[in-house]
Amino acid sequence: MSATNRPPALSVEQFETTANLAGTLVLDGREKSLFSAGFIPGSVFIGLEGNFTYWAKHVLPDPSVKLLLVVPETQVADASQLLREAGFNNIEGYLEGGFETWRAAGKPVDEVPTLDVARFAADFKGGKVDHVLDVRRPDEFRESHISGAQLLPLEVLRDRIQEADPAKAYHLHCRSGYRSTIAASMLKARGSATVVNLHGMIDEVFEAGVPSE
Repeated sequence: MSATNRPPALSVEQFETTANLAGTLVLDGREKSLFSAGFIPGSVFIGLEGNFTYWAKHVLPDPSVKLLLVVPETQVADASQLLREAGFNNIEGYLEGGFETWRAAGKPVDEVPTLDVARFAADFKGGKVDHVLDVRRPDEFRESHISGAQLLPLEVLRDRIQEADPAKAYHLHCRSGYRSTIAASMLKARGSATVVNLHGMIDEVFEAGVPSE
């Protein structure tokens, strides 16, 4: 990507002002564990370690949306190029210095609590998991799923997000944690207060004794 196609670097103050404008969305492309541990409230996560272009098409609003990026400095050009390949050309800029500059400035920070396989299994068997949201594909769900889980595939979550009750405390999962982190960010941006995400392989959850159907 040429330097002329690189979006501008924005200070924390510039970034915050732009993020508050109507029609603007903050897109966080960091690794899923980093995002879960702290992110700008209202951000949507699509990690660059996954199928970024595919999920951009399925998760982001229409191409007219104005985007602000939170990614490592070394990945700004790649993220911008991938977004343009997905049809998203309105990239307003990126946060100079990355997320840590936002945190260091004392700005608001949100997070998504995460559980590993052992903790999820223990909580489930201990009756502490009331609502499981499975965001895998229907064919994955049919093959095997956690007993009582609700299926809401990530591919359709943007258009069917109202099927996830914002008053419920959801435990989300996919196969490994990447798709469910995207889903968690979407639910949090929508206003769901209680979202917990599984970072671990679903097969290991079944091996740990969580009942399947």
